[in-house]
Amino acid sequence: SYEQLLLPTASMAERLGVKALAVGLELEALVSHEASWRALIHKVRGLFKGQLTYSSNPLVNETSSVAFWDAVDYIGAELYLPFVLDPSPNASLILSRAQMVATYSLLLRHFLLDWHAALWPKRKILVTEFGYPSSNIGMRIPWSNPDGHPGSRPLPASCTGVHASNLTAQAAAYDVALSAFAANPTVFNGAFQLWYGTPGTSDWIGDREKPGSLWACGWTPACKSGTVSALRRAF
Repeated sequence: SYEQLLLPTASMAERLGVKALAVGLELEALVSHEASWRALIHKVRGLFKGQLTYSSNPLVNETSSVAFWDAVDYIGAELYLPFVLDPSPNASLILSRAQMVATYSLLLRHFLLDWHAALWPKRKILVTEFGYPSSNIGMRIPWSNPDGHPGSRPLPASCTGVHASNLTAQAAAYDVALSAFAANPTVFNGAFQLWYGTPGTSDWIGDREKPGSLWACGWTPACKSGTVSALRRAF
């Protein structure tokens, strides 16, 4: 059934002149079926002439579990590394850049750099998704959504408490993360950034003019001058 979804997508991507395609996204329970993935990737290459990746989650050890990286062009990583390892949320959190660099460097080496050196030195890593909400808890749990988890919606959206807006923290997080990618050019090929947040969540700016209800503490960097400056410096 997944093949019936992916192959038409590959054909459409070829018709549209798309340069790269992810053949999967965080399908952790399925990556052990190596032979099936290799057969599927072979069929995709028959339809699509661009480059291929698979988007994996290194924080659950999915990236290191994929056995078919040699069949795609890039190792895809959904990279939401925290800057705070303290399990207790802190609404008044203020981190120095040195603290952020130290924590990020430690986790980056643990989850990707060491694996790359040992397992995939011939394949560069493409960060297929990353980001930080502009809130204090976003530095500790980058995937934390003020809306609550998808299964518990709808909940009132609110940039309060640990989700209080912190634009400075978001800008610093992007600066440190992108600097780490740039400092390892033999490992990283680049990164994708969603500009208007994630469609379907409250920080999404649907018409590119009216911010969603969680714009101030959500993932989108749009209209947040410090974060935009960090992105411009990097790209």
